[in-house]
Formats: sequence, structure tokens, C-alpha cells
Amino acid sequence: MEIGLRTKISYCLAIKYQADGYYNSNNFNQTLNKDGYLVHKQIMDSFKKEWHRNRNLPFVKHHIDTYNKRFPIWVAVELFTFGNLSSLYSIMLSKDKKEVAKQYHCSPNDLGVWIQSFVEVRNICAHYGRLYNLPLRVRPPLPKVYQKYYQKLTKIFPVILAIKLILQSNEQWDSFFNSLKVLLKKYNNVVRLSFIGFPSDWEDILSN
Repeated sequence: MEIGLRTKISYCLAIKYQADGYYNSNNFNQTLNKDGYLVHKQIMDSFKKEWHRNRNLPFVKHHIDTYNKRFPIWVAVELFTFGNLSSLYSIMLSKDKKEVAKQYHCSPNDLGVWIQSFVEVRNICAHYGRLYNLPLRVRPPLPKVYQKYYQKLTKIFPVILAIKLILQSNEQWDSFFNSLKVLLKKYNNVVRLSFIGFPSDWEDILSN
């Protein structure tokens, strides 16, 4: 899923603005962060730290030595944090967001919030945090047929529904779904489905 997003966003930007067009803030919305700095500058500053931290990796060293530290977008996104990728999408021009979102059969706004929700969950997992019975900050927008599965506090189930939608029930989704079934079956004596926002018929919902 994450690789797919990196690929589709970088492809869109490369086609529209060439390989290094993402360096130019004029190709993006001039959005400011809470400190009054351009989000684009914040992303690029973070990217510079990432390639410098990974400067001994062969592909990074190659672009430093051969291309004077200029990275084409399809290389750069490999070094972007998922949070920076989310921020990059958030400042893309509306027409460019539409190009990416139509590949997922959703609106540009929905895709942006989905990515934010994935970033939140990914960061929790990356820091060995607990998702069980945890209220999440970001509520991913879902089609009306799925909105009844929201609780007063968003738990993990709506995010899993968003993952199903973005993966469009492909082989990656099948693998994830099967692993999820095995995991919940293994711990069915201790896991309370309501604590993670799962309805009793969750398998039927996720398999359709």
C-alpha cells in the first residue's frame, strides 16, 4: 500500500514537472505550517536530513557523487518518511491530487485523509504502541454503506476498511485479511471486538 502511494504520487509529479520539479515550490500550493513556514520547505528540509543520514547507502551515494545531490522524485520518495509523503500530497495542486486519487476511485480529499489515518496507525506501530481500545485522532471518510461502523471514538476498524478500499481487494489485501483472521482467532479468548471497533460480522464485511 505504502509503496503504491509513493509510486503513484512520484509518477504524477514526474510526468507533470519532470524528474526534479518537486524542488520548485511553485509547483505546489503555498501552504504554511503552524509556525508560518512553507510546508514545502519543511518537507525539503526533512528530506535533506534523510538523505544525509542515509548518505552511505549505495543509491544515495550515487546521486550525491554523480548528480550533485539532486534526486529525481522517484528516488526521493524512497527517502521520504510516510508523514512527509502525506504532507507532500496535501500541498499538491488540486488537478494533480485528482490524477492520483482517480487511480483509487475516490475523491482527492478522501485520499488525503486516508493517508493521514495510515500515517497515524503506522507511527503507533513503529513505536511499539498499543492499538487495542485506542481512540484514534484521524477518522477516515468512508462510503455510506460503511459509516455505521463508526463509534463515538474512532477505533482501528474504520482504518482497516479504508485499507481495503485503497487496496481494492487485491492480493495484498487478501494476504493482510488472512493474517488478520489468523491473529484474531489466536487471541479470541482475550480480544473483545468492541474494543477495536469490530462488529460481530466483521469477516463478512471485509470479505465482500
